[in-house]
Amino acid sequence: MAAKKTILVPIDFSPMTPRVVREAVAFARQTGGRPAFLHVIQPPLVVTDMGGMTLEDTAQLMTDARTWANKRLARLRLRLRTRGIEAETILETGAPVRCILAETKRMKASHILIGSHGHTAFYDLLIGSTARGVLKRANCPVVVVGPKKSARIRPPGSASAA
Repeated sequence: MAAKKTILVPIDFSPMTPRVVREAVAFARQTGGRPAFLHVIQPPLVVTDMGGMTLEDTAQLMTDARTWANKRLARLRLRLRTRGIEAETILETGAPVRCILAETKRMKASHILIGSHGHTAFYDLLIGSTARGVLKRANCPVVVVGPKKSARIRPPGSASAA
């Protein structure tokens, strides 16, 4: 019996995450794959000039972030298991794009399914885009789940306008 293909699904626990999880489960069913949900904690940038965070503050922040993320991943895994969905959850620390690509290679993932928040190009230029970085560097197919479409605006007086 052939092993199931792994679909790596990076999640960030933003409001977009439930949609990404639904799409990943649907995609896994369609392809006969198994989703593996990855959350990456990016260490804070520490500025050490006059009143910045101390190393102790940073260490505690990272500990708290790992504890919080582990709880969220455990809840996700349990919720999926109760629906009969076999899934793995992974927690990593580091630069998100680098961690996603490393996990893809380690797991020999057949696909990456990643959410995109749909920010503007200006936002991506200033902040960066994990989805864009993964798309540029991935060695396997990448499925991008875009932001939910906004409701259609109906003209006044149309039949379904409230």
